[in-house]
Amino acid sequence: MPAYVGSSTQFLSIPIIQFNLRGQGNSCQVDVEPPISFFEGDTFIGQEYHQSVKLRKVSEGAIKYTMRMEGKNRETFSVDLRAQGHTMSTATGGVLVGEISSSDSITLDLTIRSDEIGPAIAYFFIEIEDGAPISFSC
Repeated sequence: MPAYVGSSTQFLSIPIIQFNLRGQGNSCQVDVEPPISFFEGDTFIGQEYHQSVKLRKVSEGAIKYTMRMEGKNRETFSVDLRAQGHTMSTATGGVLVGEISSSDSITLDLTIRSDEIGPAIAYFFIEIEDGAPISFSC
């Protein structure tokens, strides 16, 4: 039977330390599949092209994320990103904020359009709360 200062029983009479642990003790992890989106084949000026990307959580629990456009190689390249009913347009330079809670993944819908000939590249940055930042490009 343990002995405590100021007590003649097995129970501590004066609480010394009290704490509550809530949530998980590990960091959030997600995968972007595919991490790079190629629009292969012939693409034409002024036409819109669509592709889907999966943002899949690897760790347990809800994951909060913030997505933003990190950069693109020219102003005439338009990339719109839609996730969970919200749209981020590169024309407005916005961000998307959301949460992956009940499902294991969400779908990111990309729509691209260019008014100019030549290679077009856009980079996105995804910040995961309590996790490492990741990125993908198209």
